[in-house]
Amino acid sequence: MALIEVYIAEKGLYIEPQEVYNYWENKSWLTKKGKPVQTLEVAVNVYNSIVMQRSIKTEKENKAKEKKTRKNARKIEAKLKIENIKKKPYVLYSEQLKDNRWKAFRWFVLKARGRRCEICGSEDNLQVHHLTYKNGSMAWEYTCNDVIVVCRECHKKLHNK
Repeated sequence: MALIEVYIAEKGLYIEPQEVYNYWENKSWLTKKGKPVQTLEVAVNVYNSIVMQRSIKTEKENKAKEKKTRKNARKIEAKLKIENIKKKPYVLYSEQLKDNRWKAFRWFVLKARGRRCEICGSEDNLQVHHLTYKNGSMAWEYTCNDVIVVCRECHKKLHNK
């Protein structure tokens, strides 16, 4: 046993001498081919190789589990987002336009896109027109590309009023 400890220390291996001894003792110090182990160095190296293979296999299995867990977490996250959208209370559009978040978004759009109608160029009675509506989205939950700046008259024409 002392020779095993010395060899393991010299090689800088991370295995326990007792484990090496127990492994080969259980195998009656015979290889897979039924031949006796030639030297203690061989016994240590073979056991170290087995431990390393187990470690690599375990590491791969753990990575696969982590990947699966992350994938499941993304699915759950997406499902929760969908459920949260469904759970949003319905707020009348006219009420949304009174909300400070809409006012901030409107101000930002006017500043970013310019304070003139994008159809006729007028600078009077400017409004923000949503090009499309997204189901479950509040009036301010859009990007600048989802809206245009229009005057009151052009806005009426867009809505055929």
